[in-house]
Amino acid sequence: MVLTIARNRAGASVAGRAGGVQPPPRAAPTLSVEPVWRFYPNLTWDFIVKQARFAYTYWRLYRIYRAVAAIAPVVDEEEEEESFELFSHNQSARDAVDHLRRVKALTAGVP
Repeated sequence: MVLTIARNRAGASVAGRAGGVQPPPRAAPTLSVEPVWRFYPNLTWDFIVKQARFAYTYWRLYRIYRAVAAIAPVVDEEEEEESFELFSHNQSARDAVDHLRRVKALTAGVP
């Protein structure tokens, strides 16, 4: 869904056909019907182009994800322990930190 919205810049409809083979469009009575040998290759080419655009968009979003993951800081356990000092201003915060430390100690050996 995110990829569909990311590619949908012009505000066109997000919902498409439910699937299956698309029938040739009906022409106006004064126009001739497009031959099958021309319609289906064009339809196939449109499908290939849309899939390539989707793959390119996915690749771009994946690169952004990797760049953000690369710059995210890694927190040591000591720094994490020190960050709990911010929550020592009242008794309920201290109780919550103690609870977290007990849970961490009890689950340290559990995979």
